[in-house]
This record gives sequence, C-alpha cells and structure tokens, in this order.
Amino acid sequence: MTDFIRSTDTQHADEVSHALQLLAAGVPLTLLLDLATPVHSSEIYALEAGEADWLYAGVA
Repeated sequence: MTDFIRSTDTQHADEVSHALQLLAAGVPLTLLLDLATPVHSSEIYALEAGEADWLYAGVA
C-alpha cells in the first residue's frame, strides 16, 4: 500500500513540476487548464446563445 502511495505522490510531484515549468516558459495558465479538461465545442455552443449550425457545415 505504501508503495502505491509513494508512486502516486511521485507522479503528482512530476506533473506539478512539469506544469510549473510550462508556466515559467510563458504558457498561459488558461491554456493548461483547457488542455487538462478538454471541452467539446458543441457543448460550449449548446450553453451559449446563438446557433451552432456552422460547426457542422460541410461535415457528412
């Protein structure tokens, strides 16, 4: 059990370190958040006012 916890902590530390390196390199936080939790554009447009038909134009 402790090996699992230790490996999870190490993985988390690596992910945090990598994210901090990206932020230090100038990658916007909002981009990192979008990449971490991707959202389908059709879901966004379903919540916003307006038509989303143009998203599907030309798609067979």
